[in-house]
Amino acid sequence: TGSSIMPQKKNYDLFEIMRANGKVFGSLQMQIQETVVGLGSGYHRDLQCTKKAFVEACELCTSTLKLLKEAVPLLEVREANLRAAMTEDLFVTDEVYKKVAAGKPFREAYAEAKSEFFERQAAKEKAAEEPPTKAARTK
Repeated sequence: TGSSIMPQKKNYDLFEIMRANGKVFGSLQMQIQETVVGLGSGYHRDLQCTKKAFVEACELCTSTLKLLKEAVPLLEVREANLRAAMTEDLFVTDEVYKKVAAGKPFREAYAEAKSEFFERQAAKEKAAEEPPTKAARTK
């Protein structure tokens, strides 16, 4: 699709394909389940229709796991990038649960944490729009 060469792309195609493989695997599993559901005991010719999906699912799972086994050890954690990506909005839910643990009803805690978060965001935006003070300009 060309998305791999876009400069803003941060995730690797390999992992996108693995994610898609998981969905394909699930659909193959569903195909097998839907074929056998409701069958009585004994042999049924219906089961021959499950072979293709079963074999394809096994091959897909095996090949995906082989790739995963090779790729995961090569991943590097860049702690500075992770910390930089951990913006304040990531922790709003923690604030809600702290308020609930302190005895506030959930709805009230949620509304309060949400309001406080947006007030802080608005204050930051306002501060960013204001021209620097004379003392800040002389530094």
